[in-house]
Amino acid sequence: MEATSGFDVLAVATRAVALDIEVASHDELRWADRAADRLRAWVDAWQAQVEFRLTLPPPLPPPPDWLPEDHPQTDRDTDDPATDDAEPLPSLGEQPMAVESPQEMLRKARRMRLLAELPSFADALLALRITTAHVDLLAAALDALPEPIRLRVLARGDELLRNACACSADWFRRAIHRIVSTAYDDEGVDRAVRQRAQSGLRSGVDAASGMHWVHVTVDPERGAALLERLRNEREAIFHSGGHTGLNSEQVDLQALLNLLSQPGSDQKSSPNRTHLSVIVDIETLALSAHDRTVCETWSGAAFPPDTARGLICAAEMTFGFAIQGRVVHHVANARLATRDQQRELRMQHRTCGGPACTRSVDHCQVHHIIPRSRGGPTSVPLMIPLCQRCHDLIHHRGWTLSIDPDRTMTWTAPNGDQTVIPFAGLADADQPSLFEPDPPAA
Repeated sequence: MEATSGFDVLAVATRAVALDIEVASHDELRWADRAADRLRAWVDAWQAQVEFRLTLPPPLPPPPDWLPEDHPQTDRDTDDPATDDAEPLPSLGEQPMAVESPQEMLRKARRMRLLAELPSFADALLALRITTAHVDLLAAALDALPEPIRLRVLARGDELLRNACACSADWFRRAIHRIVSTAYDDEGVDRAVRQRAQSGLRSGVDAASGMHWVHVTVDPERGAALLERLRNEREAIFHSGGHTGLNSEQVDLQALLNLLSQPGSDQKSSPNRTHLSVIVDIETLALSAHDRTVCETWSGAAFPPDTARGLICAAEMTFGFAIQGRVVHHVANARLATRDQQRELRMQHRTCGGPACTRSVDHCQVHHIIPRSRGGPTSVPLMIPLCQRCHDLIHHRGWTLSIDPDRTMTWTAPNGDQTVIPFAGLADADQPSLFEPDPPAA
């Protein structure tokens, strides 16, 4: 029952069941949280193997008694494990099992197929070198690909596994995008054309609630422009005071409805121009794409370098040169961050700066490390994007946050526990550079 050295599944599960959460110590609760992650990965890998076996044909029935003993069919092994005198299976309880959603059934089917096609991922999951999130991200990406491209990506399974073992699931998403894009290039399909062909809109009405729903899939170029329009309108709603009584999702909806209205009526932002932000590393822009290319919209969607070059020439975008993920900062005396400062923060952070928080930066507020009430400057080195929940930790729940010149954040809980979050940026620190460092001063 050992998945990897030092991890005994049975011992951990037994201890977890016996743990009384109400009286457990802080160290025991931290152990339990980590144990849940490890057990979940082991169970997911084990279940995928079980479900794959269930898809195989059932064993052939035993030969009939009337066949002669020297008949070839009587020579095969007819032992059926189900007929052996095995210990009865434990009861799973009398309550009916919860009905799985179609989405969860689809995730399991994708996971099972991927682990069957890439056994190395199943081994890594059982050994706790990767998580279920890594597997599900890759499985969903493969499921959306045409078969020739899918086979090319599967052929690079060893490279995918090395990336998965070396980074978090959020960063693994970028590695998947890069390898899929390379597969399309190898197949001779233009990525921008392919992304536009995959764009579309679906809408309908939920039969149970009567609520209307809309699902839009847009290529990075048009999607970034659309989201920038939405962000501008949302900012305008906040500055006009129209957000009172609305939560974040309702403000986003109101921003969309405003954009659909006639300019000059409900629309708050300027309808004349859309500002598009793209992050691109210098080597990709100046030369060509490489193994560590960063060329994407502020939200992390991969962007073709040729398209980025064309937009820069047309002066339709702001571009940030990524040097270990940092860009030149702006300083302002205003109470709120300027548009340029907000764009700069988006170039440096894709998600909320809170501990283990993956909320998109598009749904975050700009937090002043030194509060404005104490004279704190509106300066990018002293600001960080935080979602509403993490913002509330500081303002209402006794947490404190500090940041050093390298943008390493230190979160301190009310009980004194500290969580240090090193600055990751948008590119790996060992990304190749076109330029030699400046010589030491004489």
